[in-house]
Amino acid sequence: MLVGKGNSLINRTTPASRFEALWLAETIRLQELESRSGVHAMSFSANLPASVQEADLEQWLLNRAQRHAHAQGLSERMQAWTHSARLLLFILLFFSILSGVGAAFGFFGSDVRSVNVIWTLIGLIGVHFLALLLWLFGGRLSGGLLARLWFWGIAHWPRGRQQRDFGIEGTLVKALARLMQGNGLGQWTLSSITHSAWLLALLASLCTMLLALSLRSYSFVLETTILSEGVFTDFVVGFGYLPSLLGFTVPDSSMIASALTGDGPAQSEVARRAWASWLSGGLIVYAILPRFLVWAISLLRYFLLRARLHLDLNAPGFAEYARGHESSRGIVDAANTPPPNLQIAPQRQSQGQGSALLGLEIGEPLQWPPQGLVPQGQENSPVGQLFTEVVESREQRREVLQALSARPPRALLVACDARLSPDRGSLRYLVELSACASELRIWLMQAKGENATARSGLWQESLTGIGLSPAAIMTEDADALAWVSQNA
Repeated sequence: MLVGKGNSLINRTTPASRFEALWLAETIRLQELESRSGVHAMSFSANLPASVQEADLEQWLLNRAQRHAHAQGLSERMQAWTHSARLLLFILLFFSILSGVGAAFGFFGSDVRSVNVIWTLIGLIGVHFLALLLWLFGGRLSGGLLARLWFWGIAHWPRGRQQRDFGIEGTLVKALARLMQGNGLGQWTLSSITHSAWLLALLASLCTMLLALSLRSYSFVLETTILSEGVFTDFVVGFGYLPSLLGFTVPDSSMIASALTGDGPAQSEVARRAWASWLSGGLIVYAILPRFLVWAISLLRYFLLRARLHLDLNAPGFAEYARGHESSRGIVDAANTPPPNLQIAPQRQSQGQGSALLGLEIGEPLQWPPQGLVPQGQENSPVGQLFTEVVESREQRREVLQALSARPPRALLVACDARLSPDRGSLRYLVELSACASELRIWLMQAKGENATARSGLWQESLTGIGLSPAAIMTEDADALAWVSQNA
């Protein structure tokens, strides 16, 4: 019988991007830290295969996290979370466009024939310019209000009942936040979203204004009670200086005087076109171009920081593996010595029937399940119970114990990675497994061409220390597979 998800062989899928792989690794790290602090926390293993070099430590952690995530369904949860994020981003950008169109229609609507130049500038440019100043002088540290609203919406987005696991959802959000805070990626990601929304709103306003100016005839007025004509003249000329460098028209003094009189119908076509050009140029130069510049800078910073993103190997949960890498080069921690009260259950020859095979923390390039145990295109196996998933997480260990307790085998073969040092958690789990079978044997697997003699000796010492006979410790692949097949 093949034991695995859906009672079939695993079809492992890789994360869509390196960023998602890093996100999964950070999520697994937080989960393990939480489980280690719990009452029923399992022992934490910080052992590395002997073949792992220091430069490959991060990739090993990413691969390990992928296996854990597949077993827990984290990859599917992350994909659902990402889908919600993209959907909410689309909604945010869509409403930004609508707001830009609405703002322009407020000044160039169907009931408007006379456009107040100053109020139009304040409405179309002033709000955006103020928001940009707020971002420059503090908002950039948090990414901007619009993006924070988007992130809040993702965290509280309602999902289907099958997706409602608030513990996992919370860990995913927390892991994403911690990952993006490390090198400032978070603030530039949120800034890119904020500026994208503002930029789309401004472009929508410009397009709506140009469409209205193309289809209808408007007069332009300047209204005041206490200001003189000279004030408006200086303002119009000064404001139009930069746009004029790009070819936009600046109204002359006669056009300004005509606008101050409020005699709209008397304005010439030349004056109307000059005012339309002046307004369009001001919106482009003082609103769209600055927003486009900060948007481009934010996007560039986002891509650069994302490309440089790495795991923080000094963080709790990763640092243990970095220290374990030193011990994998010959320094053996005394903690590997099993406690005196850790002993396997007495072997009961009459208990159970058939055989079972499982792999405990088997790393690449070792193949699991072993080749030949699952014939191509068949569902039957020479082994009674074949656990096709590598057993690593706490949930997997518990599920295997439940399966073996419900159907105890006569012969249980546990494959271990001989390149890893035996830790107390693994030894304790082997003791728990021994209570589920009549006879327990350990198969020390190692890749071809690798020399794991020193670690094999450590395994032999640790396994005999918990009461396992030397004959029950198998190092030859053929002998181990023959034993478990004969007892099926």
